[in-house]
Amino acid sequence: MARKKKETQRREKNFGSVFKGTDGRWRAMINLGRDENGKRIRKQVYYGFSEEEANEAIRKATEQKTQLDNDIFTKKFSGLMMKWLLSEKQNTVTPRSFDNLMINFKNHIEPKLKNVEMHEIDVKILKNLLKSIKSEEVRRKTKYLLNQFLNYAVEEKLIAYNPVMSIDIKTRDTEDAIEREKMEEKRNKYKALSPAVRKKFFDALSSHPFLNYLCHVAYFSGLRIGELLGLRWQDIDMKNKVLSVEHAITTKPEFDKYGNKLSKKTILSNPKTASSKTKLPMSNTLVETLKEWKNIQRTKGRKLKMYLTGQKDFVFCNDDGTMRTYYGTRTILNRFLRNNDLDKYGIHFHAIRHTFGDVLREKNWSIYKIQKMLRHSKVTTTQIYLSMDENPALDLKNDINEVFDERDEEPENKPKGKNKDFEM
Repeated sequence: MARKKKETQRREKNFGSVFKGTDGRWRAMINLGRDENGKRIRKQVYYGFSEEEANEAIRKATEQKTQLDNDIFTKKFSGLMMKWLLSEKQNTVTPRSFDNLMINFKNHIEPKLKNVEMHEIDVKILKNLLKSIKSEEVRRKTKYLLNQFLNYAVEEKLIAYNPVMSIDIKTRDTEDAIEREKMEEKRNKYKALSPAVRKKFFDALSSHPFLNYLCHVAYFSGLRIGELLGLRWQDIDMKNKVLSVEHAITTKPEFDKYGNKLSKKTILSNPKTASSKTKLPMSNTLVETLKEWKNIQRTKGRKLKMYLTGQKDFVFCNDDGTMRTYYGTRTILNRFLRNNDLDKYGIHFHAIRHTFGDVLREKNWSIYKIQKMLRHSKVTTTQIYLSMDENPALDLKNDINEVFDERDEEPENKPKGKNKDFEM
């Protein structure tokens, strides 16, 4: 009697196959359709010693495939990532942060992956991309952005796994890293305005009322320029000497469907970080400075037949009462610096905020107090922010003398004279 042929269960056509190779290992391959030349696209989803695991890998990959459009695996990686940036990521970050993300994508990711299809993305391709980026900081940020998108792609079942998870970013040689650190320290040796430059700058400001009061308020409060331009009179409590940081101006870019920047517009938004939104104490000097500026604005408003000092009016508004832009205000400052031969000192608005922190440090404020005034979420940010001396411990000369003053009670084992055992 003829042997009955073993029954086998065939998979649906074009869905994939499991087979044992000549090396004794099982492979699971899934079909992803055909490319533009009609060539079949296959992706290996398992390679190992178990037939059961190979079948399970095919089952999972097949389930993913049925939930996608037939051509999803042939879509370009950069196109899908751009769509994710514009439809998903843009709603979760500030406009300025998103602008930086798009710059990163356009400069480093899209050029390298514009011809790579989603199903082709792997560790080797991403390693080569990251390796091509010279800056370690940009390389780290690019990896972080890729990781976010690929996690999203896994959740949406566009890919089976996230290849970035297998990549470690190694720093350059230790000597190179030390050299770059020294160069960075030299470049940021004095982030704040030095006392000499500070005097020249503020002396010259007396000829420009708007910049004079804007920069003095920045100097006495430590506010960022965006927070200053977003400040309203209702945020200032002169009686209780409290300033509320509620908003800041920022620029919001507009993009087309291809990720190209069309325009920028200034909007009123939340401050830079969650810790930035708070109430701050005002010094008597700051209160008097704001009172003087309010009187100037009130007088100007009468001449222009406008009201510029209402509760909702911006403290540093345009002459027509509208909100100033950062770029317009920076242009005013740059012109002033050129006209007064001050443009060679690297003066900018954020340097004034650095100077505020340095002044507090010069007055022996603790780093934790300065952190609260600058509204940094981490004290390490404040440490980087300030202009630190090469030998900061030498500032403690007087303090160390007070601790170990000879008039204090002497310890029992205090050395009485020379120890012969240690004589040279």
